[in-house]
Amino acid sequence: MHASKHTLRLWRKLVAVGMLLMLTGGHWGLLQVAAWTRMAIVYSRSAPIQTALAHTFDGRHPCALCRMLSASRPSPRQAELRPAVTRPETLFVENCTLRLPDPPCAQITPVAAASYPLRSDPPPVPPPRSRHAAV
Repeated sequence: MHASKHTLRLWRKLVAVGMLLMLTGGHWGLLQVAAWTRMAIVYSRSAPIQTALAHTFDGRHPCALCRMLSASRPSPRQAELRPAVTRPETLFVENCTLRLPDPPCAQITPVAAASYPLRSDPPPVPPPRSRHAAV
C-alpha cells in the first residue's frame, strides 16, 4: 500500500509536468532536442564529431523529424494572425466608483470619558479560583 501511494503521487506529478509542457509549448522544444540528439548520433557514425555537430545545427541537413517539426510548429507570424479571444464588454467596467453607505455605528456619538465610573479598588489577592479549575 505504501509503494502504491508513492507511485500514484509520482504519476500525478509527471502528468502535471506534462500538461504544463503542453500548455507552454515545451513539447516542441523536447521534440527538437530529441531530433538533434538523433541527428548527432547518426551523423557521427559516418563523420568526425565536429562535422556531425556542424551538420546537425547548420539547418541545411534536416532529418525527417526536423522537417515534420518545422512544418507543424506554429510560427510567431501565425500566432499573431490568430484571432484574440474576445470577451463581452459587460464584464469590464471602467472608471467605476462604488460608494457604500456609511455603517450605522458611524452615526453614534461617543460618550464623554468623564461619565464613566472609575475603579480605584485593587484586584483581589490571591486571585479568585475558577469553578472549573482542577483541584
